[in-house]
Amino acid sequence: MTLVNLLRAIALFFLLSSSVLAQPLVNIRPLSKDPSRPVWFVKRDALPMLDVAVILPAGSVRDGDKPGLASLTAYLLATAPGGDSEAAFAKKLARNGIKYNIDVQKDFVQWHFRSLSDQASIEHLEQAISALLLQPDFKRMAYGRVKAQLAHIHHIHSLNPKDIVPVEIYKHLFQAQNYGHAAIVDKVAYDAINPKAVYDFYQKYYLRQNAKIAIVGAISAQQAKEIAKRYQQGLKAPVSQAVLHVDKKQRNQVRIITMPTTQANIVLATYGYHANAKERIAMLLGNEMLGGSYALGRLNNYMRQEMGYAYSISSFWWPLSFAGVYGVKMQVDKNKAHQALQDLYYQVARFAQFGPTSTEFNQAKKALIASYPMRFSSAKSLINTLSFLLAYDYLIDTINDFPAKVEALDLKTVHRVMQNQLKGPWLTLIVGA
Repeated sequence: MTLVNLLRAIALFFLLSSSVLAQPLVNIRPLSKDPSRPVWFVKRDALPMLDVAVILPAGSVRDGDKPGLASLTAYLLATAPGGDSEAAFAKKLARNGIKYNIDVQKDFVQWHFRSLSDQASIEHLEQAISALLLQPDFKRMAYGRVKAQLAHIHHIHSLNPKDIVPVEIYKHLFQAQNYGHAAIVDKVAYDAINPKAVYDFYQKYYLRQNAKIAIVGAISAQQAKEIAKRYQQGLKAPVSQAVLHVDKKQRNQVRIITMPTTQANIVLATYGYHANAKERIAMLLGNEMLGGSYALGRLNNYMRQEMGYAYSISSFWWPLSFAGVYGVKMQVDKNKAHQALQDLYYQVARFAQFGPTSTEFNQAKKALIASYPMRFSSAKSLINTLSFLLAYDYLIDTINDFPAKVEALDLKTVHRVMQNQLKGPWLTLIVGA
């Protein structure tokens, strides 16, 4: 090979390498010209599948003085699709390979539909979305059955320490405020909700003009546009939702719930940053170092690996529209609970005061960036991530900008953010002691 050809080969190599590196982690295409009604599309051809998520501002935070209203409305809609009986509709979905799932969160509800990506399946999927969300028959809704089913789910959750923990955290941090109750509640609460309340909730929060749509699958951008267009066509401007004020009244408090278990679930929880806080990237990295990472988290290395206190331990951040929750949770032997809790207090306070080491910082930064693409390895994980970003009005470049923003963080900034986060006040929750 001549020198000239060698230089050309080297130049071509770097050109191709730079173009590969410049590729976004996820190629998200905005299909709506109206930013108030976003439609995001990701083309994935690995399997002949289609995932469509419709995100609506109809979460449990909008229950008002009727806890359980959001969940009851969502699951009632599934019992009365327009044009068909519930049984006939279910058979039609089964024949055409269509599945859907309802996820009622604090701030939003996600309706996730999945089908094959051929044109006939797309048309059946569109009909299913329309029947469930746009043409429900309120006269045929199975009020008694759905109320009983949801109340039974609540009862089952009340027997499981892992399910009790988040319910108790929200209840004690937010008390009687809208974030204070779970999406699924007890029989007494559901019995207090009448059909008119369900209809009014649907009319207010299931407005098509407030829907945001995420589409992932083996279809063209034009096909994705048509799916969104049929749902959003001819709509007026979105209706703004009331901003909710959250009073942070919690003080340092210990709450003990006794249960017949051999383990104790111990949680420290406090108010956290909200979903759109400017500190959110620093929060994610700081959380990774404290306990978010199984391998690198300081709490796991000390409390579990070195001292042998905990079966499992991790830190968590639950961001919401108007507030957030931050905390640490661990499972320990009952006999070690007292000493483990004292050491946990000390480790959290020490992390807040002195912060992470430079070694912890550099390792966590590399790990967070390296593992980030795996969050979008499946269509389900991707559609859920897109739904979350749409629900909280993140920019479309959020995913692809994330690695660079993590890389740009410095140790001092992350320590300051975590120091502010870990100042409390703390709810100490012990379940099973």
